[in-house]
Amino acid sequence: MIQALFPANLTHTAAEFHGLRGKGSFVVSAAWSNRSMALAGSVKLHSESGERCRLLLPPTQAGAVTVADITAGGGKAVQATRAGQMVEWSTQAGHDYTLTGHN
Repeated sequence: MIQALFPANLTHTAAEFHGLRGKGSFVVSAAWSNRSMALAGSVKLHSESGERCRLLLPPTQAGAVTVADITAGGGKAVQATRAGQMVEWSTQAGHDYTLTGHN
């Protein structure tokens, strides 16, 4: 399933959520900055069932992103594919991931 991060046009307010359960057994935390009009910090994701993760990033996240598997130790980089706003990668059940943007 595809998860959209901050699909609303947030121009006037900052927003954040912690531990939001998404489709595909993912628990996600992320923040949005209305000052920079971009994600504020990294997105944190926990995979409960090892499904393939597909995130639709906000349009302002045009730069490259890095996905790291924190559970694998030391933030091991994960092979992710990017097509426009969509970023996707394979996950392992019980693992935690971070997604960091590079605008």
